[in-house]
Amino acid sequence: MEENKNEIWVFLSHSHEDYEKVRKVRDLLEDVQMRPIMFFLKCLNDQDEIDSLIKREIDCRTRFILCDSEKSRKSDWVKREIEYIKAKDRNFDVIDMTVPEDLILQQIEKIKKQATIFISYNREEYNLAERVYERLCKYDFDVKFDRYMFRREEDFEKKIMLAIGKACEKGTVIALLRERVLTENSFVRKELGIAIEKDLLRESHSILPFYIDYGLAEKVKNDSILYPLSKYCATDLSLLSCDRRADIIVNEVLKTHYKPGTVLFYANLFADKNLKSYDLEESKKLSNLYNQMIGKKSPFWKRIFKK
Repeated sequence: MEENKNEIWVFLSHSHEDYEKVRKVRDLLEDVQMRPIMFFLKCLNDQDEIDSLIKREIDCRTRFILCDSEKSRKSDWVKREIEYIKAKDRNFDVIDMTVPEDLILQQIEKIKKQATIFISYNREEYNLAERVYERLCKYDFDVKFDRYMFRREEDFEKKIMLAIGKACEKGTVIALLRERVLTENSFVRKELGIAIEKDLLRESHSILPFYIDYGLAEKVKNDSILYPLSKYCATDLSLLSCDRRADIIVNEVLKTHYKPGTVLFYANLFADKNLKSYDLEESKKLSNLYNQMIGKKSPFWKRIFKK
């Protein structure tokens, strides 16, 4: 089971009076492979300089976490940081600092699990699954993908079932469905059986079904195990090319997880030639997606790349 090893850079918004508590949060975030940064700007006196520095740091961090406490709610700097991230229409997470450390850890684990994605597919869709995996690895997702499905180990099934179970706890399952998912010996059928059961138990819609074969939606509706998928927001990809299918799948994942401002943030990030994440093609695709999300028709990316 392949997993991406992204470095997730996090801006920690906090009151300096909570400094020691926030240090523990920073350590816990590092334990789950995140890269948090916390500011203690006692050495700077120029308010405008501090404000500019903080905004620049927020703009280059892919995640924003508010360490919420009574003290942070009274902090003028925290208020400014929250106002700024909201004005950008970006996603952000909140950690309640008033609870015991074990409950803080649970909140951190929840944040990480929400970014977990499992790709369920038959071997005919290997190329599509790989393209989707490589695209999503550019973002802050923990993507689980069975790249080596053709040489299965002795405990392969156990590992897969464990992985999809974890993905269903808080994350998302991408289901690439061909007609043979209806057969009893289909491994994807087993995966989705577990995903559906766990998803229904927590009353969520964390499965994104994509139909590769024409007319499969109606057959799934009448299947004894897969019929709950008919109530999910499914997409028919049967008449499209592999590249177009990958674009639609990635867009659906991004729309599920991110606000328009976060999509725009990544578009600008990938357009920056000074960063190792520079990816002009990905930035163009994101800019088009951003326009769709906000209802704009003009090609926003052209304005970005004229600069």
